[in-house]
Amino acid sequence: MRSPPLLPPPHPSPPLQRTTPQQQRGGSRRSDSTDFLPSDYGAPLVGWPGEWWLNTSSPNVRSIMLKRLDLAATKGCDGVDPDNIDGFKNDNGLNLTRAGAINYITFLSEAAHARNVSMGLKNRGDLVKEVIDEVEYAVNEQCVKYRECKIYQPLVASNKPVFHIEYEFDEFHHQRHRERRCLDADLRLQAGRQFLHDFEKCVIG
Repeated sequence: MRSPPLLPPPHPSPPLQRTTPQQQRGGSRRSDSTDFLPSDYGAPLVGWPGEWWLNTSSPNVRSIMLKRLDLAATKGCDGVDPDNIDGFKNDNGLNLTRAGAINYITFLSEAAHARNVSMGLKNRGDLVKEVIDEVEYAVNEQCVKYRECKIYQPLVASNKPVFHIEYEFDEFHHQRHRERRCLDADLRLQAGRQFLHDFEKCVIG
């Protein structure tokens, strides 16, 4: 199946819609929260009250995610970046595996592309090599702080943008890490759109 353009031309709709493999229960619920079965839930996410890991191989979970992708397409979203795909590295209560995460990303990617929606990789740079053909871009949080920006290099080398978020440092961390910040952004032109890459010229200690 042919992937959609890297990112479609801009339009008034939100440019990015996230679909997450974990689901909130209680409090502020999604409208589809009652569609999940008790067997779909695993352990709670540590540090995130009201959120649980989901069994991403469950046909019911995947059916719900397809409906979320339908919603994203209906709203005119350009892309999705599934969050919390690292259940296999956490105490998830479901025996989630790395191979299962790759399978789930592939499933979501094929479904997104069928709806002409781009697919992004959220964090989990250690999966880049396995899923690089499934995604059009990546979203990363704090690779400078954790000294792991280099693992996203295969995406940059393939002319796929990596959108980098570095949260505010206090003064101590600002001084300590400033030499490892992305000092010189590389402006590229792809598919008629400009993308700001602040990875290729990062100085990583």
